Amino acid sequence: MNRGPAAALAALAIAAGAACTVTRPGTLRLLPDGPVIPVEVTVEEDVIFIAGTDPTTGERLSGRLVSEQTATRRAPPLPMGGPGPGPSGSAPAPLLAQPASIMTVSGTLEGDRGTVLACDAQVERRMRLRGAGACHPGRAGEDGPTYRLEF
Repeated sequence: MNRGPAAALAALAIAAGAACTVTRPGTLRLLPDGPVIPVEVTVEEDVIFIAGTDPTTGERLSGRLVSEQTATRRAPPLPMGGPGPGPSGSAPAPLLAQPASIMTVSGTLEGDRGTVLACDAQVERRMRLRGAGACHPGRAGEDGPTYRLEF
């Protein structure tokens, strides 16, 4: 049953409203080939919340990364498959996705056993949210491992 363009637009509006908060799995990988710490990443507007537990040590890490600035770059619009052909036999133009938005974030993850990591990442908001960055020891003068953050 074809409900028409109005139903498709209503579904898109609901999906866009629900996109304000996105939670997805991610990883912190000890570089170069180290073990992985699974994390949960929650994106709310311009703030990223990260939480995870190191499976080796049991240390719980959590923190937030905040947007330094939000920049938008133009990307070719993606067809989102509009409704099928109408009664006249011609298909309406497909709905177009919004351009990708790149957000640079930075902040600190703190562990319940004293680990402090300073993290910087870039988040791409598109049809599928994704991001990547690096986390380094967060105390001045401290040397330690570097982690690759991905989600």
